[in-house]
Formats: sequence, C-alpha cells, structure tokens
Amino acid sequence: MKTIVAILLSLMAVGSVFAQQPAPSDYSVYRDEKYPFSLFYPKDWTQLQPTHAATRFKIAKEDGLYFTDFNINAIYVDSTKNVTPEEYVRNLIDDPQLIDAMVRQANPTAKVVARGRTYLNNRDAYFTKSEGSYRTIDNSVRLTVYQITTILEGNIYTLTFRAPTAEFDENFPVFKFIASSFVIRPTTILPPKATSSPSSGERLTTFKDSSFPLLFSYPTHWSETSFKSLDGRISLRKTAKTVISVSAKRIPAINGMTSLEYVSQLEQNVSVLMSELRSRDSTVRLIGSGRLSVGSRPAFYIKVSGTDSAGNSMTVSQVYFSAGIDLYMFQFRSSPTEYSEQYPEFLDILSSVQVN
Repeated sequence: MKTIVAILLSLMAVGSVFAQQPAPSDYSVYRDEKYPFSLFYPKDWTQLQPTHAATRFKIAKEDGLYFTDFNINAIYVDSTKNVTPEEYVRNLIDDPQLIDAMVRQANPTAKVVARGRTYLNNRDAYFTKSEGSYRTIDNSVRLTVYQITTILEGNIYTLTFRAPTAEFDENFPVFKFIASSFVIRPTTILPPKATSSPSSGERLTTFKDSSFPLLFSYPTHWSETSFKSLDGRISLRKTAKTVISVSAKRIPAINGMTSLEYVSQLEQNVSVLMSELRSRDSTVRLIGSGRLSVGSRPAFYIKVSGTDSAGNSMTVSQVYFSAGIDLYMFQFRSSPTEYSEQYPEFLDILSSVQVN
C-alpha cells in the first residue's frame, strides 16, 4: 500500500473523496462478439435472455420481479456511419419532441424529467431520465428509467437502467460504474498527421512516444512547450492559461496489477493524496472525481480548483490509467473562464489515445 501511495504522489496526483465502489472482484467483464464494446457488471446480478432483437446484454438485480435492471442495445445504421458523436447529440438536443415520443412509445405513462448532453467512453452522448408507472396483471410500480446513447462508426449504442423510483438513487451508483466502464473499440486506424479534429474541425498532429507505447492525436493549434518534470512526456499549450501535460512512469513493482485494480487503488487513496497536496497548497479544493475509460482501459479522473504561483484561479482535471507496468497521467489545466470552452478538445485527445 505504501508503494502505491508513493507512486501516486510521484505523479503529482491530486483528488477528491469519492463514493466507495465495490471491489474489482465483485465484477465480471462482458465483451460483445458482434459489436466492438465491453463493460464491467456486478457478479451478483442475474444475466437475462434479451427479448429485443437489438439488445446485446441484459442483467437484473434479484429483487423478486427484476424491476431493477440494465441493458445495452446496439444497432448498425449505414446512413449514419459518418455521423460524429457530437453531431448525433446535437440532433437529439434539437428535437426534444422526438425524444418525448420515443419515451412514450416505450411506456405511455412515462414523462421525461431530465435530459441533455453527457459523455460515454470519452465521447459526446445524450441522456434522458424519465418516470412512469409499469403495470402488470396484479401489480403496479412507479419506475425511473435512465438512458445514455452515443454513436461511433455507424453503430448506435443505448445503455438503459431502470429501477423502482423509491429505490433508484440507492441503485444508481451501480449503473454509473457500469457506464463508466463501457469501452468502445474503434475499428478504424488512428488518423495520420494533419487530419481533422472531431470537435474543432482543426488539423491534427500525431504524438508517438519514443520510450512508452503511447500514441495520440492533438490539434495543431496546440503548441508543444518545455516540460519541467522528470516523468513528463509532452506538454501542449493553447493559451497562456490553458495547458495539457502528459506524464508516464514505469514501475516494475506493480507487475501483475490490472488496470481496474490500479483505478481501485486510486479511489481508496484519494484522501491521502489530497492531504499531501493541501500540505503544499492550502487553496486546493475538490470539484469531482470518478471512473472513465482511456484507450480501452479503465481510468480515474479528479477535478480540483486552486491558485497558481501568481495567485491566479485555476481548474485542473487529471486522468490516470495503467498499462502493464506503465502508469500514465493526462492533465488539463485552465482558468475557470476558459475551462468549459477548451475541455472538449481535451476529451478528443483522450478519445484518440492508443496504448499497446
């Protein structure tokens, strides 16, 4: 344990107290044979036979009637093979009547209570949360349904979680974990130098590390700058206050530790890391933390606020993941006024990461 904490501190990790997730041993992995995706799911949930042609995977919590369940639908639509996740989400946002109609088609009593943009596997996605009554011959229950949908290479993915409304908040963390573990494996090759960026339309440059098996693309309008860090691989600057930096460290002592176990260690040691950081800078405050995926691997992110050496307010997001004995950290640092505007480009960079 001390070794892991020392490793995290050496990569300048900062973080936040986050809800304890179940141990990795409590989860199994589902890898689809037809569509290029995988996810983690609780071992103690029952896998059910799908009843819909597009349903690839369905599980339910053993609560008697299986009202608490999760499923993922996937369907290929040839006419959408060139549609980006951003375009897909924009179309859904611009047509709320269509969303309402689709929700009512599934359940005539349902009403959308929340909707909007979110992210799935570091890609733009759209979510809806609806509530309605579900009736059988001798039973009626109020259900809350939460759906997230995105698209990649013509494949439309929809993750659906439902639970009795009275128990939804209690079970929602399980769905969040499943969704954060969801990974889509692109079947196309990473774009070469000077291609277009999905969100900005700008040209891209490909970075290939000389010492680590790391490859990713970044917009050419981000300029490479000097990196004053022993473990620094590359630093990119867009404005005076917006910088992305990438660190990597090879640790033979963690040989045998899986990517998911590494993420779990980060979650368990966040309070230690925050204490260490605050001993150096008392202005640091937690904004958020959680799980996501980078390069088809589980990852952990933290987001904090603080001030730099000049007294300027800054917002920082750091994303951690491992590959074998190599640890990686991608950091996005910006002023609060620029953060939201520039952050989508950071997500684009993360979505392009490949680690062999």
